Amino acid sequence: MPLKNILRRMASNPVERRNMIFLLIRDTLFGAAMIFASNTIVQAYLVKTGLSTTSIGLIGTLSNVASIAGILIFMGIADRAGNGIHMLAASAFFITLTPLALVFIAFFPGMSSYTMLVFLVAAVTAQNLVYSLKNMLESKVFTQIIRIEICGQFLAVDGALVSIASVFFSIVSSAVLGALGFPGGFMLLFTVSFLFFAVAAALILGFKILELHPGVLPDAGISAFAALSNIFRARAFRIFALPNISRGIAAGGSYFAMAVGMKKLGLAPIYSTYLVFWGTMAAIFANVIFGLLIKHIGAGRLCLVGSLAGSAGLVCMVFAGSADVFIGFYFLMFLGQTFVDLGVPTGVFEVIPNEIMGAYTGGRLLLMAGGTALSIMGVSFLMDSGMEILAFVLVGAIQIIGGFFFWNGFNRNRLYQ
Repeated sequence: MPLKNILRRMASNPVERRNMIFLLIRDTLFGAAMIFASNTIVQAYLVKTGLSTTSIGLIGTLSNVASIAGILIFMGIADRAGNGIHMLAASAFFITLTPLALVFIAFFPGMSSYTMLVFLVAAVTAQNLVYSLKNMLESKVFTQIIRIEICGQFLAVDGALVSIASVFFSIVSSAVLGALGFPGGFMLLFTVSFLFFAVAAALILGFKILELHPGVLPDAGISAFAALSNIFRARAFRIFALPNISRGIAAGGSYFAMAVGMKKLGLAPIYSTYLVFWGTMAAIFANVIFGLLIKHIGAGRLCLVGSLAGSAGLVCMVFAGSADVFIGFYFLMFLGQTFVDLGVPTGVFEVIPNEIMGAYTGGRLLLMAGGTALSIMGVSFLMDSGMEILAFVLVGAIQIIGGFFFWNGFNRNRLYQ
């Protein structure tokens, strides 16, 4: 099989190949769950239920605030977890709270907008509070089960496989919504999403630590604030502080892609599944291209190219005059963002020691979550005020600036060999 041969060429160690297989299966299930409960589908559902853009923005902002709080709470133990794999699996299960909350809402169609908003805020707050630990442990564990020198290649293979599988799941989601409509189709998608998320979390228990990373840092009593202080003083962190904030701001702009389409072009909710499909196709192209180029031009240049493409797609969506053109710009935006999503962790794995990977990731996500929280509220306010163009132009410009900082940081500051 081609995939088996690719994995064999990347790793001769049977333990590492086993980790790769478990990662591929887990990420495929996780990717399917993300398709069925993607931001575009959830946003279409919430708009259909009567929530305003500002209310949807409030949910996104508070979810990022919860992530910030979770990072501050758990950062101190991210690099000192006695069994990082078990803790990673337990924290990963909390992502099931959002699809569960959405299913619950679907059972009560007469629920007021205020009650719905409070219920969703509670769910996403609890989810993101604990899930922030998962995000910190993910990078830590990944560099303990896969060698750093092949991380970029494996991420590309993993991303391409997950994206190809996601094409099928996006077609399924379109068929389900087309056949069952609102709210039945959404309810089925959210239910399956919950099940896939749960199984994906359980598969983490199959990971095995490689012998080159046998232990963890000793001082288990360190506080989160001490870890945060140490990370913020590190040159490796300061170099990438601004681009991480800009990356969060860019995510705040793309968060409203479906809302823009519904508001500017009157897109029906079924178009949320079309955006998922074409976003997945963009991810396939991006992963394949990234895998071919990463060893030749490096993570920094790919981040810069991705930022330019993502910004162009984001800004041009506002000016789209038809649904097809809108989807085309969404494709471009997602293509660019996938380059950045692959390039940033690849560059980080190359320049940051594994011993501080958890705390470093926590600090990086802290800046991103802060940027996203501010961006979501700012963009939602400008959109409700009829200033979509200004909002997306500002976000696009900041995204380009962040791409230049990533390029400079990864290409000119080799901090860790």
